[in-house]
Amino acid sequence: MKNIFLLSALFVATFAMAQNNPAMVDQEIGFTQVDNAPTYPGCDNHDKDCFTQSVSKAVTDNLKTSSLGNITTRQKVVVTFTISADGNIENVIANSTNKMLEAEATRLISELPQMSPGTLKDGKKVAVTYTLPIVYAPTVKKSAIGIIQPSSSQNN
Repeated sequence: MKNIFLLSALFVATFAMAQNNPAMVDQEIGFTQVDNAPTYPGCDNHDKDCFTQSVSKAVTDNLKTSSLGNITTRQKVVVTFTISADGNIENVIANSTNKMLEAEATRLISELPQMSPGTLKDGKKVAVTYTLPIVYAPTVKKSAIGIIQPSSSQNN
């Protein structure tokens, strides 16, 4: 059975506790709060759409379905991670009811390349936190038989 890996098209902003604690604002900022998003290699500076598409493509292209075992139902893993003020991936946390999905999602995000960090309007580099929901859905193998029509003798 061939598996299909679906990604949500959008990163969901993670609102860190920094919102209510001014001392923490310098450490980590949520996606919707940062003035200029981190830049994925090959994207224009702070292009959020390119960033989202590039991360999604990297995750999809590098998925190792063999490490997921024999998953037969649609399952979701939510991964939260931070692009540090140095552009490195940090604090990767995956949550799912399936530990194999958690491990694979953590591996995929941890292997993302270094990026240009997010910045504030004044140019100060800041850590930016993202949440990425990932849905894993195995394909249903289609039967080659199709619908069988009853013969005329069965209709009597």
